[in-house]
Amino acid sequence: GTGRSMEILYGLREQYSNLKEKIRVIRHDGNKGLPTARKTGIEAARGEYVQFVDSDDYVEKNMTEHLTCIAVEHDADIVVCDYFSSDNISTTPLKTDVHVVDGKQCMVLGLNGYVRYIVFWNKLFRRSLIYDNQLYAPAKARCDEDGCVVYRALYLANKVVSTSMSLYHYRFVPNSMNNAIARYIKEDAEPLLDVVRIIDSFVKYHRVSDQQILNSLNLYKLSVLRLLALYAQPKALEENKELFASVTSKFVWDNRRSKWPHALVFFVWKSHQTWLLNVLRYIRDKHWY
Repeated sequence: GTGRSMEILYGLREQYSNLKEKIRVIRHDGNKGLPTARKTGIEAARGEYVQFVDSDDYVEKNMTEHLTCIAVEHDADIVVCDYFSSDNISTTPLKTDVHVVDGKQCMVLGLNGYVRYIVFWNKLFRRSLIYDNQLYAPAKARCDEDGCVVYRALYLANKVVSTSMSLYHYRFVPNSMNNAIARYIKEDAEPLLDVVRIIDSFVKYHRVSDQQILNSLNLYKLSVLRLLALYAQPKALEENKELFASVTSKFVWDNRRSKWPHALVFFVWKSHQTWLLNVLRYIRDKHWY
């Protein structure tokens, strides 16, 4: 932990002494990153379900109880809820409902950038789904470490259940997040590339033939290419041609209307012309997309 977080945690455990035996505090020798912290928690967990909360956020008092009840009632591997944004605006419609959803379709939505099906924090997972399939993110991943696990879990889940009740409070700071992503990729693009490799290998291993998933994976790869073109060293594009081979010119052309920045990135990647890369970065600096 950082600051006084461990001190506060131990204090709370003493305050609720009746729950002391049920609360375990697990510490690493140093900060080993979010993916390692999650992996340690999953491996140490003893219950049937696991849940994750980001350090800046908080949850409704009944979140765990509500999601667990849904999971047990429906024998679900994953339960997904809605959430409040940082300005406390709920994503919940007026009518709250609970229904079974198609996990593979949720994977498609996640790969296309739908936050609800990318992140860890608005979900309850059956522990065995993650543990038995070793669905972990690379230890050094700092970009899309959530999606690296969630996309695969959604595909493998026997049943995914969604509730429209908002139970999680997410603190979203867009400029801070964008700046952090840019900094991480400038420092080292390899962890993000590892995430893409894991998802790509997963799809190949399971011989996925669903064209929606394959198209969504290509759009996801184009998004990563965009980040690499904007922030990574040029060699990151040069050295990873094979990883992005499925992103063909025909695919880019077919999706040009909704994804024109991706098309530009694709041609930068294909040509490796310095002047094209400079044009792209000029567009970025002008905030044209």
